[in-house]
Amino acid sequence: MELFDRQFDLFAKHLKEGIDVYAYVTFTTPELAGIDLHMRNFVDRLQSIHALLPLRVVPLEISRFSTTKSRMRSIHYSAIVNQVTAVTAWQNELAERFSSKQLSTPINEISCRNADE
Repeated sequence: MELFDRQFDLFAKHLKEGIDVYAYVTFTTPELAGIDLHMRNFVDRLQSIHALLPLRVVPLEISRFSTTKSRMRSIHYSAIVNQVTAVTAWQNELAERFSSKQLSTPINEISCRNADE
């Protein structure tokens, strides 16, 4: 968890320095219990850095690859399957917080330059 926290700290520092930042995230999880609450907390954390930051985050899909297939166990397969539900929770959370216009704005047009926006 310490390294995860560090990523948020570094991201906030880069943003404060005026660096034009974007984020990519993978939503893989072997367990879906509480996924809506976990997603809400994740988006809260992003918005604690900047209110519009979630609009600059791109979820990435994780797939099985032939080179890793032999090392995958059932927990890994579950995590890959569950990402669909997790991404849906992400989309639902964003839909509750942002207008359809904001959600359809290209991420490079979402400004996180200052906290007053």
